[in-house]
Amino acid sequence: MWPESREIGDVGYLEAGWGDRAYYPNPAPSVWDAINAVVRPTPAALHVGGFDRPPPELLADNRIIRLPVSPEGFDRLIRFISAHYVHGPDGDPVPIRPGYYARSSFYEARGAYHGFNNSNHWAAHALEAAGVPVRPSRALTAGCLMRQAERLEQRVRTGEITGGGGAAGTTER
Repeated sequence: MWPESREIGDVGYLEAGWGDRAYYPNPAPSVWDAINAVVRPTPAALHVGGFDRPPPELLADNRIIRLPVSPEGFDRLIRFISAHYVHGPDGDPVPIRPGYYARSSFYEARGAYHGFNNSNHWAAHALEAAGVPVRPSRALTAGCLMRQAERLEQRVRTGEITGGGGAAGTTER
């Protein structure tokens, strides 16, 4: 379902993110790169990475929220991510540079990044595609999206929401 993920190799978990093409993959972005990305629409990039250990082990300093996703929702999530790759004439994803860690890369992506269509909106739309009841219009910042996810996680714990496996931000293969 996500043929481009084969570029990462055989891994237990995949991570995907979307952002401004000049800022996101740049190891040393300038303040102007950041400002430009917010004030005007700019080309986008995908960051896709893979790892074998569970995300809580690798990202111990980060808050990880698990949200249920049905198998059908998981398929929609994968299609959502896959649809954001730009493909070259050979049909392969167009690489930009190596990613943040050993088994990750940046790729050219579809869509225009700007202050009102940012990485948090993209992540919320990805979760929405998976059937997670988030509101992308209320995901201007990472904190806004995390608060929505935390409320949903609490509803899952109390049994108000049920569903299949999956995790916000990371997909298990």
